[in-house]
Amino acid sequence: MTHHILRFLVLLTAIYPFSGYAQESTQNNNQIGLPDGAITRLGKGGINLMQFSPNGNHLAVGTDVGVWVYDTKTGDGKGLFADKPGQINALAFSHDSKTLASAGFANTIIQLWDLQSGNKISKHRFRSQTESISGLVFSQDGSRLIFNKKYGALRHWDINSKKVVFSSNNLEYHQAITYSKVLNVFAIGKQDGKISLFDASTGARQRDLIGLTSLFKTDGNGIWTLAFSQDGSILVSGDRSKTVRLWNTESRRLQASFSGHDNGITTVVISHDGGILVCGDAKNKIILWDTQTREKRGELIGHTNGICSLVFSPDGTILASGSYDGTIRFWDPVIGEEISIFAEGHTKWITSLAFTKDDKMLISTDFNGTVHQWDMITKKGVPHFNIGNNRVVRTSNLTMDAELYTAIGNSSPIAFSPLNFDTKDNKGKGTLSVWNVSTSMEIPGPWQQRISNFNALTLSPDNKNVIVSDESGGFLSWDIDTGEEKVLQNYRTRRKGRLTFSPNGRMMGFNARLSSTIIWNMVTNQDITPKDLRNDAISLAFSPDNTQLAVVYTDKIVLWDIVGEKITERGSIKADFISDVIFSPDGKFLLTPDQPKLQFSIKVWDVETGGGLLTLKAHTEKINAIRFSHNGRILATGSKDGSILLWDWEQIRKRLYIKRVENLTGHLIQKETRRHFNSKEQEAEAVKDWLAEWGYQFKITPDNLTLIDGFERETVSRTIGERINKWNLEIIVNDGYFTIKVFRLGSGTFIFEDGELKYHEIENGNQ
Repeated sequence: MTHHILRFLVLLTAIYPFSGYAQESTQNNNQIGLPDGAITRLGKGGINLMQFSPNGNHLAVGTDVGVWVYDTKTGDGKGLFADKPGQINALAFSHDSKTLASAGFANTIIQLWDLQSGNKISKHRFRSQTESISGLVFSQDGSRLIFNKKYGALRHWDINSKKVVFSSNNLEYHQAITYSKVLNVFAIGKQDGKISLFDASTGARQRDLIGLTSLFKTDGNGIWTLAFSQDGSILVSGDRSKTVRLWNTESRRLQASFSGHDNGITTVVISHDGGILVCGDAKNKIILWDTQTREKRGELIGHTNGICSLVFSPDGTILASGSYDGTIRFWDPVIGEEISIFAEGHTKWITSLAFTKDDKMLISTDFNGTVHQWDMITKKGVPHFNIGNNRVVRTSNLTMDAELYTAIGNSSPIAFSPLNFDTKDNKGKGTLSVWNVSTSMEIPGPWQQRISNFNALTLSPDNKNVIVSDESGGFLSWDIDTGEEKVLQNYRTRRKGRLTFSPNGRMMGFNARLSSTIIWNMVTNQDITPKDLRNDAISLAFSPDNTQLAVVYTDKIVLWDIVGEKITERGSIKADFISDVIFSPDGKFLLTPDQPKLQFSIKVWDVETGGGLLTLKAHTEKINAIRFSHNGRILATGSKDGSILLWDWEQIRKRLYIKRVENLTGHLIQKETRRHFNSKEQEAEAVKDWLAEWGYQFKITPDNLTLIDGFERETVSRTIGERINKWNLEIIVNDGYFTIKVFRLGSGTFIFEDGELKYHEIENGNQ
């Protein structure tokens, strides 16, 4: 291997001259383009696409947070961030290699960069806040930028006048796109499997490829990736059916098919001479094919997760591959050997965060089970360990002190669309694992043998128990030291949700969309859910002093006071587009990740008045994790964009107190008055009347209970302990009877006799 590396370095020295980026390391680039209030960025964002400059001096990488431009001689790089940071899904070099253009999904700016200095030259900002650029090229004379919008438009932008000089809406919505300089055409691939060609100058539709679909039938295998050969005579397509196809662009007919992958094809490229076809898939496989003999030339082994981008150097001697594992690797495509790991740190999809007890380290985890350690002084990070090669983590959790990590995962791959936020994954039964973060060792226990449809998990604040919501077993708890299993509640749901402990460990909450919201007393092992607590919660959080509970719905945040075991509603805050909630360390503020119009930010609310005080513009994709340091000075946020932002909470808090003085008006909406009943039977009759008013009906057989709503849609429950949930309605299936709860009205316990509901009195009253 050594002689290959030496040969590569000599080759680069001869071919790729010195670049102005060589003096600046990417490690020193984490403070560029930060939103107001953030002090540093950790991670470079997941890779969407890569492109070599025509002279080979630079490799540009478009990620979910910006553009990284690497010097191909030294490997040093620099981040380029637009005025409004966003995903980069389209890149274009000028023909003289002096200028780089970048744009992306929900990114309202096309930015031009001077590659020698790294400075901005010019920009074009769209009127719409949700424009999505999928294709971007320079015209032959370099005077225009030609770009596609993902939703069907073609535009020409004059660089000198900074105006759009041509516009066409002939294109169609697509999820894959590529450009041929020789043909001057764009090829677009769609979810229904169709591939079409469009003239880049006029926007005229040229032709559709024949054989993949028909007028009346599509194969259902959406196109995930496309690439032209150098001379434009061949178009390569890869799709979710694990098949790669070669198309003759003149005849529009299928020329060859290649099958050798076990997972959907995420990226393809063909060598400059057309002799080598390279394909990457959603797992970690890269296969090289001989286009003449149709024989496999070999596989490139090294990446540990899905392949997101493949590109040849201008002279064709180097193949670069980018992966969801965060690395870019260089390969010799002729002999099929790795030359070097060219760049690292392009993490995809942060799932959880926690600070160590002394706040010296931040621990982060990502979707593929990698645990990273970040030094809070140097702001540098390294992969600490991985819970298993190619493991996809569906749900994970770190304890508050970052000592334990638990994850639900399986080996099913996941593919990220390079043109938006979509993902393609295979969900199913998963496995549960618990890890000691400091030792990087898995903790053995009986949970390892359980393969199930887990839909939520958490770790107790004292690090002694792991708790899950199991579709078939209810709420289960295991003692991490002894392995003892305990059934907390026989409640089963098919919905993915969250389990949340109060800081003192005495209470635990569960929430899920279209499911019950439950509060559990962990000391007495009792359900203490208030009757007025609505179902269908998106998130919930307990305050640091255990005296408050915040519950998020699609339209509001409801605040509750906790005194002992009594939970009383205080009022609600009108709010939309919220995905999570957390209390500030002093309990005086609520922080909620918001995403109106795909603008991902953190909104801060006054707990006392319910007023919205401040909005922090944050990430380019959904915020998955949000944690405070133990000393309360640093706020950390992690996102699907693959980056972590650190915020100076002390400075933000000073701004909040100023805002609080300026905004003392109460915004809390008082709770609705609950109807009073003289008896349980009267309450049950009111529930029956409500069901009849809204058109609900029941079918009951020995095997199941079926609820039919007013639109004749059926919901079936087959097991004791399962719950049927509608917006304002919950049905709990018990042994021989069932309980019906109507939000803000009441509840009743019933049996079904002679085709109708009848009130059923049980020993301890209605449950």
